[in-house]
Amino acid sequence: MAPPSLEDAKATLEAALDVFNSQDSSSRPPGGRTELKALGEKAKQAASRAALLASGGSTPSAEEISGVVYGLEQSTIAICSYTHGFTHGSGPSLKDSLKQRCSGLVEPTQELVAKLMVGADGGDLRAVVGKVWAAVDELVGGPIDNKGCLFRKLADVMTGVKSAAKELEELVKESKQELATADRTSAGSRGSGAAAARTSTEGSRPPRSSDDEEDDAQSSGAEEDEDDFRDMGHLSASELVAAEAAVGLLAAAQEAMRAVSRPLLEGPEVSSSHCLDEWESMAWHAQKLRSSCEALVACLYPPHEDFEELLGTAESVGITLELLLSEFPEAYTAAGAGAAAGGAEAVGAPAEGQPGQQDGGRASAVGAALEAAQQSVDAAAQRLQDTLSRQAHAARTGVAAS
Repeated sequence: MAPPSLEDAKATLEAALDVFNSQDSSSRPPGGRTELKALGEKAKQAASRAALLASGGSTPSAEEISGVVYGLEQSTIAICSYTHGFTHGSGPSLKDSLKQRCSGLVEPTQELVAKLMVGADGGDLRAVVGKVWAAVDELVGGPIDNKGCLFRKLADVMTGVKSAAKELEELVKESKQELATADRTSAGSRGSGAAAARTSTEGSRPPRSSDDEEDDAQSSGAEEDEDDFRDMGHLSASELVAAEAAVGLLAAAQEAMRAVSRPLLEGPEVSSSHCLDEWESMAWHAQKLRSSCEALVACLYPPHEDFEELLGTAESVGITLELLLSEFPEAYTAAGAGAAAGGAEAVGAPAEGQPGQQDGGRASAVGAALEAAQQSVDAAAQRLQDTLSRQAHAARTGVAAS
């Protein structure tokens, strides 16, 4: 049996993704993640057989190659088809995630088939098998429901905002150290100058020694070093004030992300009948927040010259946070819980200490956390806007900001 052409094999594997171009699944796979993991193991085994085939010491026959390629095709089609089942009741985020993870498996599998057909050695094949295994692990370990997928999105945003904040904090710390060093150098230079003036006589100058010239060289070198540090991205004293205000805004952004993420993690499943659209909107705003925070940090590297851009970027962070917090699903807050409790009274309210009362307490805590986050955001955003406005005015007028 002749092996299939490389083009045909790649096309067959690519076709495994076509299922995601059809309608969402009408039902959820009964085997859940357990069956998904089992299919993942089969895909790993099929990939491993390709490496074993090339490690036998002899050239594989056409029939052997065909058998391995067929196994790769079938295992990939099976796991992609099964994964599509989780699109039942899925929102855009989950559906995109499922398709991307399946595509992440198809690509290295196509590479493995290509290596096998051109007669690559066992070492090359084992490297590609490792890619297939990693793709399988990502596929079977990733979220398979709306709640898990949306929480992962928010967690990724939190990681990005935290990373941006850390970058800015390091810039602030290094700039403070450099400014302190420059102050000490300047103070030392003034002290040396005063001492020299006291020992000199009127109308005469002491002879210059080699030590004096060395001191001049060191002083000149210190000035050049200071310029070098500025070239490397250290902030001036006035720029440092704005950066520190921005650190506060990024801290408030992290507080806001924690306030909105925890209720999702601890709450019920998210579906078309329970806050799916609201959480999809929240995830969209969160991703915008991450890009805005990263842009703000980039703008804060010296020199601060385009204050219009700085003010606009800072405003973007504040507005995005405002939208993120204002669009939080009401069903998770005390107001939403109160409405639900009101409906429950018609059929008999739960007894004291029952789940309904616990849910009400949790909703109150959520509302308090959101309110605290909003206050932090408002204060930090206003501080940064005021700081940048003063510096912009100083840059236009030449009058130092107070």
